[in-house]
Amino acid sequence: MSESPDELESLIQTHQPLISLMSTDEVYEQGIVRTLAKKLDRNLLDWSVTQGVRVYSPLAPEPATVSGTDKPERALEHLLRQKRPLIATFRGLAPFSTQVNVQRLLQDFAIQADGNTINLILMDEESLHPRVRRLAVPWRPGLPNADELRQLVRDTYQRLKKDLGGQLTSDIKRAEFAQLVLNLRGLTRSQADRIVESLLLDDQRLTSGDLQRVIDAKRRLLEGAGSLESMTIDFDISEVGGLKGLKLWLLQRRGGFTEKALSFGIEPPRGVLMLGVPGCGKSLCANAVAAD
Repeated sequence: MSESPDELESLIQTHQPLISLMSTDEVYEQGIVRTLAKKLDRNLLDWSVTQGVRVYSPLAPEPATVSGTDKPERALEHLLRQKRPLIATFRGLAPFSTQVNVQRLLQDFAIQADGNTINLILMDEESLHPRVRRLAVPWRPGLPNADELRQLVRDTYQRLKKDLGGQLTSDIKRAEFAQLVLNLRGLTRSQADRIVESLLLDDQRLTSGDLQRVIDAKRRLLEGAGSLESMTIDFDISEVGGLKGLKLWLLQRRGGFTEKALSFGIEPPRGVLMLGVPGCGKSLCANAVAAD
């Protein structure tokens, strides 16, 4: 379940010293934190192993670099010396969270910062060590929902239309626009923005033909991630023999994926568990369900 930026602000305002998030879109997440730091009139201390500590101040146009803080221990020691209210983000600390000295420094910070106005947000694509994970309160920004993607497409279109001096057109219909948004589901905000921008800049038009191009671009992204395999299905469930119960379930539940169902508060089905001996047609049925 995804959580909004308001929930992150609530965690910070209630003085949670350590906050963790499984990062899926670093650019978006960093933007949220920077906006929040500006709103709360706090400095933002940001660390990564490649850049060390950089401090962003509402009063300075450029960040200040703190030398000798590329190692996580030095960066955490620097953070422990801070007295003024601030928000800190450590990006990519997970590989170092197995080190005893890093664990001890984070525990010291959690004790020292408890009740104060210094918050440390750990942003990682990997899991933190269990000892570190227990110290932190999780925040889950999640992937964009349909409303966010719908607004993202509109914002990207308007931004590019302005940049191109109005030389951008759209003849996509309402139903096709809804399908375009649906095709973008499962992508991060940055990924969706890049795909939409690429479509619009290619021929300076938004048309029904872009629906398949979104799927093709999404397939390339998923294949590049290495964890999912994208498959082209050239048959449907009616070509599978038997399985009347499964076919009836699909017929009854198809409406659960529509916007109308969501407006009634109906959660879309999360999937189907298929069990059977090898060679009984599980993969065939899975492909047919996906195509349906």
